[in-house]
Amino acid sequence: MMMKGMIESGARQGLKESFSQFSEKLAQKFKVLDKADLRDKEQFVATLQTEDPWNWWQAITFFGISQ
Repeated sequence: MMMKGMIESGARQGLKESFSQFSEKLAQKFKVLDKADLRDKEQFVATLQTEDPWNWWQAITFFGISQ
């Protein structure tokens, strides 16, 4: 039981660190939204439409999304 707890704790810590690194990497490449951005939906959609399509391609490639 003690070994199981140590393994689970290590896995949990690894996930936290990985998520932290992943979110930092995403923040370097993509705009981080705050709640004020989400209030004006029309302005938000307009900014998405004028964004460089390269950013979307990078996200699709990064996450391995295919059609």
